[in-house]
Amino acid sequence: MAEIVGLVASIWSLAQVAQGVAVCVRRVSELDKAPTQIQALQEQLCIFQRVLLAADAASQGHENDVLRCAISKTPGIMDELLQVLTIKLIKQGSGSGRARRRAWLRHKTKINSLKNKLTEAREGIFLALSTDIL
Repeated sequence: MAEIVGLVASIWSLAQVAQGVAVCVRRVSELDKAPTQIQALQEQLCIFQRVLLAADAASQGHENDVLRCAISKTPGIMDELLQVLTIKLIKQGSGSGRARRRAWLRHKTKINSLKNKLTEAREGIFLALSTDIL
């Protein structure tokens, strides 16, 4: 029973972090001439939040080790993404449009890498949910 509660708590906390990252992405997208990669990241975060909600609904009342393993990989990705967005882009790029664009150019590879990791984590959670249904 404690493992089920732990799984639900993990899913809930990840959903909260995903919501915080989504807020940061919205703030970054307000930068002058926000690149399309930021929009793609925002879409990936919305999809990720929906998958977390589906995982929460599917895990009610039973344990799934595959789902637990898939979810355990995501907090590090979310924390790193949140840190890059808040520290590297929002704070450093809070000046002129030129400073914002430079901040984006310096960190876009890292952000795209984290977006890809987030996509892989989402697919892992989705696969775990699919195996649980079967």
